[in-house]
Amino acid sequence: MSKRHSTKGKRKQAFRLKLPKETIYTLASTGLILIGGLIMVSLSRQRPFLELIYSYIYNLFGWAILLLPFIFLSAGLMLTRLKWRITKPNVFVGSLVLLLSFTGLTRAGLFGRQIWQSLVSLIFSAGAFLVLIAGVFISLVIIFETSLEDILLMVQKTWTKLKNIKTSLKFKTKSASFDHSRSGFTVKGLDTDVDSRPSLQPAATPKKPPLKVVSTVPVISNTPGAQQEIWHYPPLSLLSDTHGGKADRGDVKQSAAIIETTLESFGIKARVAEVNNGPAVTQYAIEIASGTRLSKITSLQNNLALALAAPQGQIRIEAPIPGRSLVGLEIPNRSLEIVPLKKMLESKLLKNTDSRLAVALGLDVSGQPIITDIDRMPHVLIAGATGSGKSVCINTIIATLLYRASPQ
Repeated sequence: MSKRHSTKGKRKQAFRLKLPKETIYTLASTGLILIGGLIMVSLSRQRPFLELIYSYIYNLFGWAILLLPFIFLSAGLMLTRLKWRITKPNVFVGSLVLLLSFTGLTRAGLFGRQIWQSLVSLIFSAGAFLVLIAGVFISLVIIFETSLEDILLMVQKTWTKLKNIKTSLKFKTKSASFDHSRSGFTVKGLDTDVDSRPSLQPAATPKKPPLKVVSTVPVISNTPGAQQEIWHYPPLSLLSDTHGGKADRGDVKQSAAIIETTLESFGIKARVAEVNNGPAVTQYAIEIASGTRLSKITSLQNNLALALAAPQGQIRIEAPIPGRSLVGLEIPNRSLEIVPLKKMLESKLLKNTDSRLAVALGLDVSGQPIITDIDRMPHVLIAGATGSGKSVCINTIIATLLYRASPQ
């Protein structure tokens, strides 16, 4: 037995490298963007290594090598948290379908010829052509997130505009040739028909052409379709970095002991499982014995407030805490903690919210940011006593919108 213990103590644990998901996504996106950049640079074929990359990929995809850098770029950016249009998964999937359809339709490279031959062996040439054309339309629908009807209408509008432009160009050329011939005829008539005899009628005074007022002042348009300037969001450096003082919660351990003792004196077995430090209140999550009625705990609200000597003489019991098998007892802090707006705007929860109408309201009982969308509460009423923070709440909502949304 002693030998076994000695050998176990001398063994070395296997090497394990654990990386967070964000780091793995970053490495993968960097690698995909790097591959796309190398393919794009290899088109110049200025070095032997680039020539090798170009020849290998060109043999596989032919002219479709021009689409590969965009596909790798969209795949790499898709793994990031950027909210650009190119980072959406539909752009990558649609581009991949477009690459497969075009390579098969034009039989570009070994890959395209293999796709074409596989389809021809199944549904002949006409069927393969129709399938690949349908693939091109499907890829456009996926990329632009539209329908086939919208694509056909767009093609029809484009064709109508081209016909109108062609018609207007023909009309302009005909009118220009007609004016040129008419002006030549008039000059010839004057040269041959003008008599040297003096005219008995008085010469008519030539009419002055009306003056055209040309305004040099640019017209300012505020219509929705007018071209607007690029909106620059205000920087976070405008906000103060100073943090308010920490909240005065008193002796947390002593308060937990008082809660357990008070409940036990009334015949309720309970234990403080955790303490959540909020900016305005401190929540004590209580675990009670099975079979205990919640009404017995809620009826002891005033007794608990008296035993804890609550600063405002009141406490709040949340029985139970939503989503948990615990009872929450919230005691107001003796002094509040000031939550700066800059801290809320820098939170990951607000940055990852897609809605432009999302606003920050502060921190909850457990110290987590509270983010809400004012689009879901059009009839909200901000009420409260004097000095409770109504104006601060309204100013916070306006400031959050200015930092997240443009005037449009």
